[in-house]
Amino acid sequence: SRRHRPAVVVANIGTTMKEGKDDARRIRAVLRDIGINGVYVHSDAAFCGPYAPFLNPKPAFDFADGADSITISEHKFLDSPMPCGVVLTRKQHVERIMRTIDYIGSSDTSLSGSRNAHTPIVLWYAIRSLGIGGIKQTFRQCEQLAAHAAEELNAHGVRAWRNPDALTVVFPPVEECIKTKWQIATQDVSHLVVTPGTTRHQIDALIEAMTTRRLRLEEADIRDGCVWRG
Repeated sequence: SRRHRPAVVVANIGTTMKEGKDDARRIRAVLRDIGINGVYVHSDAAFCGPYAPFLNPKPAFDFADGADSITISEHKFLDSPMPCGVVLTRKQHVERIMRTIDYIGSSDTSLSGSRNAHTPIVLWYAIRSLGIGGIKQTFRQCEQLAAHAAEELNAHGVRAWRNPDALTVVFPPVEECIKTKWQIATQDVSHLVVTPGTTRHQIDALIEAMTTRRLRLEEADIRDGCVWRG
């Protein structure tokens, strides 16, 4: 009954807890098939954006896949020293908000009328320093560490998993002491996100802390005459 109204859809290219990815191409196709013609698809690729093009198969998230705009955070994978991000959008959308500002002798294309001039330089520097090959290599190193973390957790009796090629390792909620010490994000599950700079030593130390705690609880439960079920 509302098919005459336009649709604005946010495609999540890497959910916060499990790094699941939507398909921008499929979203647009489904809306077209049910008769909705006015569609705007925004790809939220804050974490995965820098390395998503190197995944096989590549997630359908960019302009060729039907996205109208894409957000990427610089501090999550590209190691910006400050929290920041960029929005990429089609020229036609930029022109809709562009205003001529006389006192700076230029046009403004930001929604707020102001933006940080340093963060684009940080992004430029990261891309130029690493290059495509460097970004790809950094992702491969992180992915290998994520695979190692999932394998070791399972080997120690912790039910861990990850989505294909994901840098996020998901496992059952950890106890408060582990969560606090290691800053483990926890909702219905806990997760470990392998980012550039994460080391194998850190991952192994976390796994040791988790499994040592589990063994102590099991021993305590056995002494009390019950079985611990983690």
